Amino acid sequence: MTVSWDEVPCNGRNGPITGYYLTYTNITSNTSYTVTITGEDNRMYNLTGLIPCTNYTVSIIPYNYNMNGPARQEIQLTTESIPGVITDLRHARLPTRINMVWNPPTIPNRMITVYEIRYRESTSTGSYNIINTTNTYYSIVGLIPNTSYTIGVRAYTSIGPGEWTHREINTAQIPVIETFSITKLNSTAVRADWSLVPGASNYSVYYESTSSSSRKKRQVETGMRVFPGDTTEGLIGGLDPNLNYLFSISTSFNVNGIIYEGERTQPIPPGNAIAISYHYCSAVSTTVLVNNDKNIGVIVGLSVALTVLLVLAIIIIISLVLALYIKRVNINQKRKSDNDIVMECSPANATTEFKTKLTVEPVYDTTNDEYETPLPPPAEYEIPTV
Repeated sequence: MTVSWDEVPCNGRNGPITGYYLTYTNITSNTSYTVTITGEDNRMYNLTGLIPCTNYTVSIIPYNYNMNGPARQEIQLTTESIPGVITDLRHARLPTRINMVWNPPTIPNRMITVYEIRYRESTSTGSYNIINTTNTYYSIVGLIPNTSYTIGVRAYTSIGPGEWTHREINTAQIPVIETFSITKLNSTAVRADWSLVPGASNYSVYYESTSSSSRKKRQVETGMRVFPGDTTEGLIGGLDPNLNYLFSISTSFNVNGIIYEGERTQPIPPGNAIAISYHYCSAVSTTVLVNNDKNIGVIVGLSVALTVLLVLAIIIIISLVLALYIKRVNINQKRKSDNDIVMECSPANATTEFKTKLTVEPVYDTTNDEYETPLPPPAEYEIPTV
């Protein structure tokens, strides 16, 4: 910024002017600096090191040998400039894509109008691919898997661009399928199941077979089936029932019409692994791998829910046993009370007679009392029939 001013009028000098005090203050940070200028005729000064696009207060105070004059103050705005570099550039890698995110420049020097992104393969000497965005994030797509790229980002103001911030980033390798299984449906067909790979264009299932029934001749058959990238299972038919097959799978990505294929899984026979996941409310998952041919089970996870179910089953069994025991005791008590009553039926009249059988022998007082009449002997009473 260049500051200039007029000379002090003659009627206001109060003596010869010997110099000037120039003070400039950053209004945003409230930081002040003072420059002493000697000589009456030195009425121009260049201020350097100012922050672009920032308001400053500038004041001029003339002085002589005896005193200082009144200050003259004005507010000046520095011009817009190019921005500083962006900060905190981060990324996430996928086989055919790189996701970028960054922060604006610490010193923007006015409003950022756009961010420019450029990229190319690190081994290339050709021109860069150029992309513009107003956001502080961007996804570069259509990249080759497992390839190094040089990527740069810079900010723009209306004056022009700032400095580049560059990174060398490798795209991820095409992943190997994590879960793959073959289920035998019949002697000539199987079903393949696999885990989904996001962004894949297709899956290739390979099979090969050998038959060693004859020592002199070995028959070999190979084949492949291609399935779309949004599926996780496929049927393979037309197999020879006399051959033993091994199966493997790979993932492919389509980049600008070119197919890039990843590694195959290890070959497995039909029925080698069927993955079953059980999900409970306790968010505990148990996976069981079962071999259909050899009936071998391998428990890969433990579930808390199974323990809870086992405890509940034991409680139910104990409750049933207690209920049966109580019921049996009640039946025995009822049978004991029924033994005190004897039922007899007259065949001629089909009537029922009830006779009371005493189970306790009566006790009589045998003491002779001359004033008491002895009791008659006990008699058996018969209830008349009607």
